[in-house]
Amino acid sequence: MRYIKFTLEQLVRVQDALGQWKESWEPIQDISVATSNKLYSTVTNDAVYRKYAPTGITTFKGFEKCGTYRIVNNDITYEVHSFNTDSRLTQLLLKEVVMSE
Repeated sequence: MRYIKFTLEQLVRVQDALGQWKESWEPIQDISVATSNKLYSTVTNDAVYRKYAPTGITTFKGFEKCGTYRIVNNDITYEVHSFNTDSRLTQLLLKEVVMSE
């Protein structure tokens, strides 16, 4: 695994002049994340189900428990599904987002 530079973004809700709530992604800072794909297999009734779960580690410790985050690179976007800041490096469970054009 090697570290790749990502932009960490947080989902914020703001109220416009008419009182409508709008959600937008606000950049927080650039962080380095090492990502890898984990393969999980489950056998049920003679059928094998395979799930890929991207994971990552970073030295950034500023995640808030109530926040919704994503990390963005030029060609890859991951939603941060969960995180664990208890160890020396922050562990991230990610979900890849496919942007349609």
